[in-house]
Amino acid sequence: MLGFTPSRVHRSNSSTLVIGGDGNVAVLDRENNIAKQSLTSIDSVSLSALAEDVLIVSSQPQAPSLGSKIGLIEIQPETPSIAGEIPELPTGSILPFSWDRVLEGTLEALCSEGSNFIFVLHRLGIYSMEITGTKGKIKVNEKWRSPYPTWKNAMGSGISDRVAAMCFSHHGFNVLSEGGEWLRLSSENGEILSQGTLKVRDPVYRASDLGDHGIMIMTRGSHAVIVDHDFNSKHDFTGLPGPVLDVLVNEGIVRWTGWRHDGEFSTAGEEFTLHTRREIGVGMINDNWCVCNDGKVVSWGPYSSESEAV
Repeated sequence: MLGFTPSRVHRSNSSTLVIGGDGNVAVLDRENNIAKQSLTSIDSVSLSALAEDVLIVSSQPQAPSLGSKIGLIEIQPETPSIAGEIPELPTGSILPFSWDRVLEGTLEALCSEGSNFIFVLHRLGIYSMEITGTKGKIKVNEKWRSPYPTWKNAMGSGISDRVAAMCFSHHGFNVLSEGGEWLRLSSENGEILSQGTLKVRDPVYRASDLGDHGIMIMTRGSHAVIVDHDFNSKHDFTGLPGPVLDVLVNEGIVRWTGWRHDGEFSTAGEEFTLHTRREIGVGMINDNWCVCNDGKVVSWGPYSSESEAV
């Protein structure tokens, strides 16, 4: 069991990172055991992303006159530990930044793909950055910047015009507003390729690329939708127990976890299955395990009091 409240889960080829809003970072190995647990020098993480083996974290400004802080931390890949053996964790260890900056404004959204990451500064712009260099000597270079989006449609009650979600796809880089407007930018130079509006019932919260199966748009309410890469609705999920918080796809089977439920959708047979759970699923480790808000790693699917792995 984790010793902190998790807020986000990031997956890489070698391990899984669980991030806490209080700055805690736990590295899980392939057996779902805690391989390492440390703290970032940011005591309140607002956004995070994983670019290969580099963790990107940010904090909100401490005063109106200051900008958000962003920092990059190199994460050592972990090999599976002996079954049942959890290493003794260092007390109070701090993960050093390999690169950090105080930005000019408030960070609004953050995502990554490969060795690149993109962030949005509120009302200022969208910035694409590339991580280069060798271990211990990484550098960050700006690839391009694009103006802050100007959304065309009026926002509904309780919905702001901020950037709510971003994700990469093989068609380009996608940016969505809370109200469901979207832009597709070129990943190479930030040029706007297309734009439109997606009909959603609740404010957009997150988006995740599902490869050939489209993009899953997650909202803050009981609604989620899978769209194709032209943002045409393919599969609509309504009446969910609450928001979907993380999703992945494996051989055409889409699985997610979220507010007191897990869901599964077969893109081939279009079969939908819903499992309720007592806790909130924060993130997926793989298609069989997820992390809940109480710090437990549990099996995906029907609730079981004996499903804890860590």
